[in-house]
Amino acid sequence: MKLKLFIEPQCARCPAATGLVKQVEHKVKVEIFDMSTAEGLAEALFYSAKAAPSIVIVDNEDKILKSWKTDVPTINELNEVLK
Repeated sequence: MKLKLFIEPQCARCPAATGLVKQVEHKVKVEIFDMSTAEGLAEALFYSAKAAPSIVIVDNEDKILKSWKTDVPTINELNEVLK
């Protein structure tokens, strides 16, 4: 399982999303992508993350298990998916 976080430099909610993800990085592999770069944008579009912040949790075959687009979940919501 992997957690992918998509952020942008001018995003007001991105610091909160980044802080949340840092709380669970001991449970799951975390990848952070800057959507203002070509690589970050390409990865975001692959997962239909068109705005920041977006959090996408995928299984080992990169199938989406859960996603939050432009919304920051609570730590409890995130932990529920990461069980």
